[in-house]
Amino acid sequence: AVRNFQGGNPGVVWNHAVKPRLDTTVGIYMTGTDGNIFVANIMKNELLGHALVEVGDRILAINEDDCCAFYMNCHEAALLLRTSEGGVLIVTEAKASTNPRIDVKIPTTAAEEEEEVATA
Repeated sequence: AVRNFQGGNPGVVWNHAVKPRLDTTVGIYMTGTDGNIFVANIMKNELLGHALVEVGDRILAINEDDCCAFYMNCHEAALLLRTSEGGVLIVTEAKASTNPRIDVKIPTTAAEEEEEVATA
C-alpha cells in the first residue's frame, strides 16, 4: 500500500492499494452511518494491514466516492471497496484529528457484527 499525506494536513492520509483480483479484500472492518464511517478493525495480513489506517479513523472517501455524505453507511462503503477493480484509494482522517475521545464499538456477537459492521 502506498501512503502519503495530502494538502499539508497530517491528519488526512491517502492510502492506495492494488487489488490483484476483484474478489481480493483490503482487510478492514467499518462501522457507522449517516456519513460517519469509521475503521472498526484491521486485518494485519491483508492489503491495508500495513498502511497508515488505524482503528477509529474516519473514512472520508473511497476512490472518488464521498463517504461523508448523509446517505453513506458502512455497508455502502464496504460495497465500494469490494466492487473496486485494480487500484483502491481510501482517504482517512486520523482518529486524533477528528475527535480524540471517539470510542469505536467492536461487536462481540455475530448478531452485533451483522448489524453494525461491514467488511471489505
